[in-house]
Amino acid sequence: NVWEWCLDEWADSFYAFSPHANPVSGNSIQSIMHNYFDSKRMRVLRGGSWYNTAQNVRVARRSAALPAYSNSTIGFRCVKSVNL
Repeated sequence: NVWEWCLDEWADSFYAFSPHANPVSGNSIQSIMHNYFDSKRMRVLRGGSWYNTAQNVRVARRSAALPAYSNSTIGFRCVKSVNL
């Protein structure tokens, strides 16, 4: 179990001003995908890790790190679109 990288830029009070449907912090998803490695802004990490206490291992838990940061408690989820 690891913190999961998200595309969103970190904004401390994001949920105070975000839209209710498909909120994205920062640029559009397309812009983030095409310029991710050039970004120098903090990105959202979600979910906690094996290193955290039980109360902090939940999807609502948010943290942040620079995109170039890594350690054994941070990972990502692989996804693939499928045609049904």
